[in-house]
Amino acid sequence: MTNEVNLDTIGRLNEYYGFEHLNPMIAVGHCNDEVKPGTTTYEFGVYAIYIKETKGCDLNYGLTKYDFDEMSVTAFAPGQKVTVVVDEGMAQPRWTLLAFHPDFLARTALGSKMSSYSYFSYNSNEA
Repeated sequence: MTNEVNLDTIGRLNEYYGFEHLNPMIAVGHCNDEVKPGTTTYEFGVYAIYIKETKGCDLNYGLTKYDFDEMSVTAFAPGQKVTVVVDEGMAQPRWTLLAFHPDFLARTALGSKMSSYSYFSYNSNEA
């Protein structure tokens, strides 16, 4: 069974991960908590950049399964989904997160260029 989590606001993201909610536009947090084995699909409504310190899980991103290793950077954009699989016996995932709401960049030069940054896109076609 796959759990589904909608991270459409910074508030929901902070609540889900147990981070202190200091700002409605930006979140920064670190996770080294124990994660139970299972499959979870996350739907993003915010930009999220994770620095994975340990392998700890497998990611299905778009239509592709990725093998992100230790000290990998993953980036997700609003409207994207990622499925995270934590298998029994895997090392516990540890990561640091920077997330920001798309409105944070509204009416800025960077905001108008976000779609051109390839690290926020994934292959949506089967290989």
